[in-house]
Amino acid sequence: MNDKRLYFARKIKTYLSDGYGFFTMPILLVFFAILMSWITEAHEFKEEQKLAISNARSAQTNITKLITNSLSHQFERGILVSRTSQRLLTSPTDKNTEKLLSELLESGQGSNKIALYDTNGKLSHMIGPGAGSSFPAKLDLSVFTGTNQNLTLFAQTENDKSILLFRPASSPEHTQGFMLASIDFNKVLEQFKNIAIGKSGVIYLYTIDGVRMTRLYNGKVDSHKTEAPPVTLQNLNAHKMQGNAVFSQNGRVISYERIGQSPFIVMVSQDKQEILQNSDSRHNRYIIAIWIVAFVTSLSLLWMLRVTKHRHQLYKKLLDSERDKNSLISALVGEKEKAYALATQDHLTQLPNRQLFMELAVSHLARAKRSRHHYAAMFINVDRFKPINDSLGHHVGDLLLKGIAERLTNCLRESDIISRFGSDEFVVMLAGVGTVENISKVAEKIIHSIELPFENLAGNEIQISCSIGIAIYPRDGIDADLLIKTADDTMHKAKQAGQGRYAFFDQNRHTNSDLSFELDQRFYKAIQNNELVLHYQAKVSSADFSVVGVEALVRWQHPQHGLIFPGDFVPVLESSDKIVDLGDWVINEACRQVSVWKSNNQKVVPIAINISTKQLLDMEFAARLLQNLKKYSLEPKDIELEVTESCFMNDTEISVATLNAIAALGVKLSLDDFGTGFSSLGYIKALPLSEIKIDRSFIRDIRNDQSDKVIVSSTITLAHNLGLTVVAEGVETFDQLMYLKTAGCDVVQGYYFSRPVSADLIKQIIDTGSMVPAKWDYEQSLSTNQSLLIFDD
Repeated sequence: MNDKRLYFARKIKTYLSDGYGFFTMPILLVFFAILMSWITEAHEFKEEQKLAISNARSAQTNITKLITNSLSHQFERGILVSRTSQRLLTSPTDKNTEKLLSELLESGQGSNKIALYDTNGKLSHMIGPGAGSSFPAKLDLSVFTGTNQNLTLFAQTENDKSILLFRPASSPEHTQGFMLASIDFNKVLEQFKNIAIGKSGVIYLYTIDGVRMTRLYNGKVDSHKTEAPPVTLQNLNAHKMQGNAVFSQNGRVISYERIGQSPFIVMVSQDKQEILQNSDSRHNRYIIAIWIVAFVTSLSLLWMLRVTKHRHQLYKKLLDSERDKNSLISALVGEKEKAYALATQDHLTQLPNRQLFMELAVSHLARAKRSRHHYAAMFINVDRFKPINDSLGHHVGDLLLKGIAERLTNCLRESDIISRFGSDEFVVMLAGVGTVENISKVAEKIIHSIELPFENLAGNEIQISCSIGIAIYPRDGIDADLLIKTADDTMHKAKQAGQGRYAFFDQNRHTNSDLSFELDQRFYKAIQNNELVLHYQAKVSSADFSVVGVEALVRWQHPQHGLIFPGDFVPVLESSDKIVDLGDWVINEACRQVSVWKSNNQKVVPIAINISTKQLLDMEFAARLLQNLKKYSLEPKDIELEVTESCFMNDTEISVATLNAIAALGVKLSLDDFGTGFSSLGYIKALPLSEIKIDRSFIRDIRNDQSDKVIVSSTITLAHNLGLTVVAEGVETFDQLMYLKTAGCDVVQGYYFSRPVSADLIKQIIDTGSMVPAKWDYEQSLSTNQSLLIFDD
């Protein structure tokens, strides 16, 4: 016994482990549901049959009452006729009475002829069609002895189709004669031939002795007596033939009712199977449906069991492959770490590159919001580095940069961030410094460290200096981009003051200068006086050097200060919230210029317009843009908008919503200064962009800086995989152009082709249609000699 229990326990365990146990409960639930449905249907079927029988009985009872009332009405008419006919017995020549009797007979359905007899039983009058052949000339009055004023009915003539109604035609004092009327039950029943009682329904008229007088079947009345009655006389007597009754017998539902005190019974009979036909049909369909569901469910469960078994086998194989995969993953993790280091580290100095630095800087500044300590960005540039490369060679310059990186690392704490941004540019983020004086001490320490001689650099001893620009968070900038840009500008001011110096950003001098104040106050007047103008810089296809677009750049033609560039007045307008009005003016002017070109049937290309953060935060910006397009009858493709990643530092949801609304209009969007923001890759995926513009800082030293090469090539590949067009800005040399063309860059823009020019000059460039470089023909001629030009990638 124990062995059997152990055997079954092992079987159950194997069953569950193979995956079948998962389906045990669903199988039981399905079959239980089918069983409950079966039981419920059986109960409902019985109740439905009871209801059908009950409804049929109620209908039959109503029919018998209706026919009984109709026949009783005929008998009551006989009383009226007998009272009227006594006038003919007293006045045989009374034509009015005879006419009245004829009208009474014509208005009835069953009684249409009568005969009047005197007190001796002799025929006196006959009224109605065919009356002469229906009544005897002499009555045996002894048959009616004792009738007095009572109505006597008895079956008589015309092949039992009619009965004779006998009644004394008397006055209240004495009997003056007798009336004999013929009532045709067939005509009475014909009134009900359209009544709905089913195909098997029959209406009978019986005497109380069980003799059938007539019947109504399938809309026809007949008096044949060959059909056996639906109920025997004994059954009728058993029900006493009083009032009405409903009962079932011989598979039929029968209802009858006696016509008052007359010797006649109205009976309605219907086949019970016909009554139950609808419920039986529904029940049969339901039973078939249950069987089908059970069959399909069984097949489904069997199929699922088979699939489960197959999947269980696959799962075992997957476990084996998972072990192999884990070992491969371990190897790939190591490779990934190496790849990440290559992607986020400067290949020469092993310092964090620009991308990693921006990510770390954003993280540090997020903590700075909750800290009372100072955070500062230092932009460090090596003084007179180019002559070293030119005179001693790039390999010596590389060794010098490595030495500078090492000394910078020794001067800083582990919590600080240091990165190499460009050829001879380093950026440092100081985190959690106690006082501004401490920042000065760090800058002095860096300058003194760099000024120490670098010995044994490929046999050379070099002594150099560096210039440092310092911007403090949040005083000089609220995000990493702005902070670094401010430090960069300050570094140039420090370099102008002399080499080997550092300088802090002078916020007061920048924002409260006389010129800034004057420009801020004069802005709206400048718009009224048409002092603002747009210059345009061509965007050239790298494939065939055709002009594919232009970028609109605003200038201020000041009456006293001359031509002022955006860098001098745009920051002022941003601080005073007038930048939105400037942006609206630029869009309107650009649309107007395109409209002018189109009206003159001149060739046009899309005009790219830069928009600011505050414009994106304006929920009405997209509506105003659409209004400008309609105002000048332009198409959305005539205008392109350029945004920078700094636009998404605050209120990202509003900015993205505005960009989606702009894209919905059909206007293309371009991401400007790509690579300088803090989350470039994330926004490429999230935003409805059509184009990205690689920042000029990556193009500047692309021929000599391996990091810039990797970043540019990777950016182009990534953008193309995402279906985006790539534009490189700041192209100033033929070498830069050739490298970008080889790398697959779609469009280039920069001083090499054209500086920003007026609307008239850019129109001439657009009409020319192509800007083939001067060196291109020479290079093409070299290619005819089958020589191969290789660019170091």
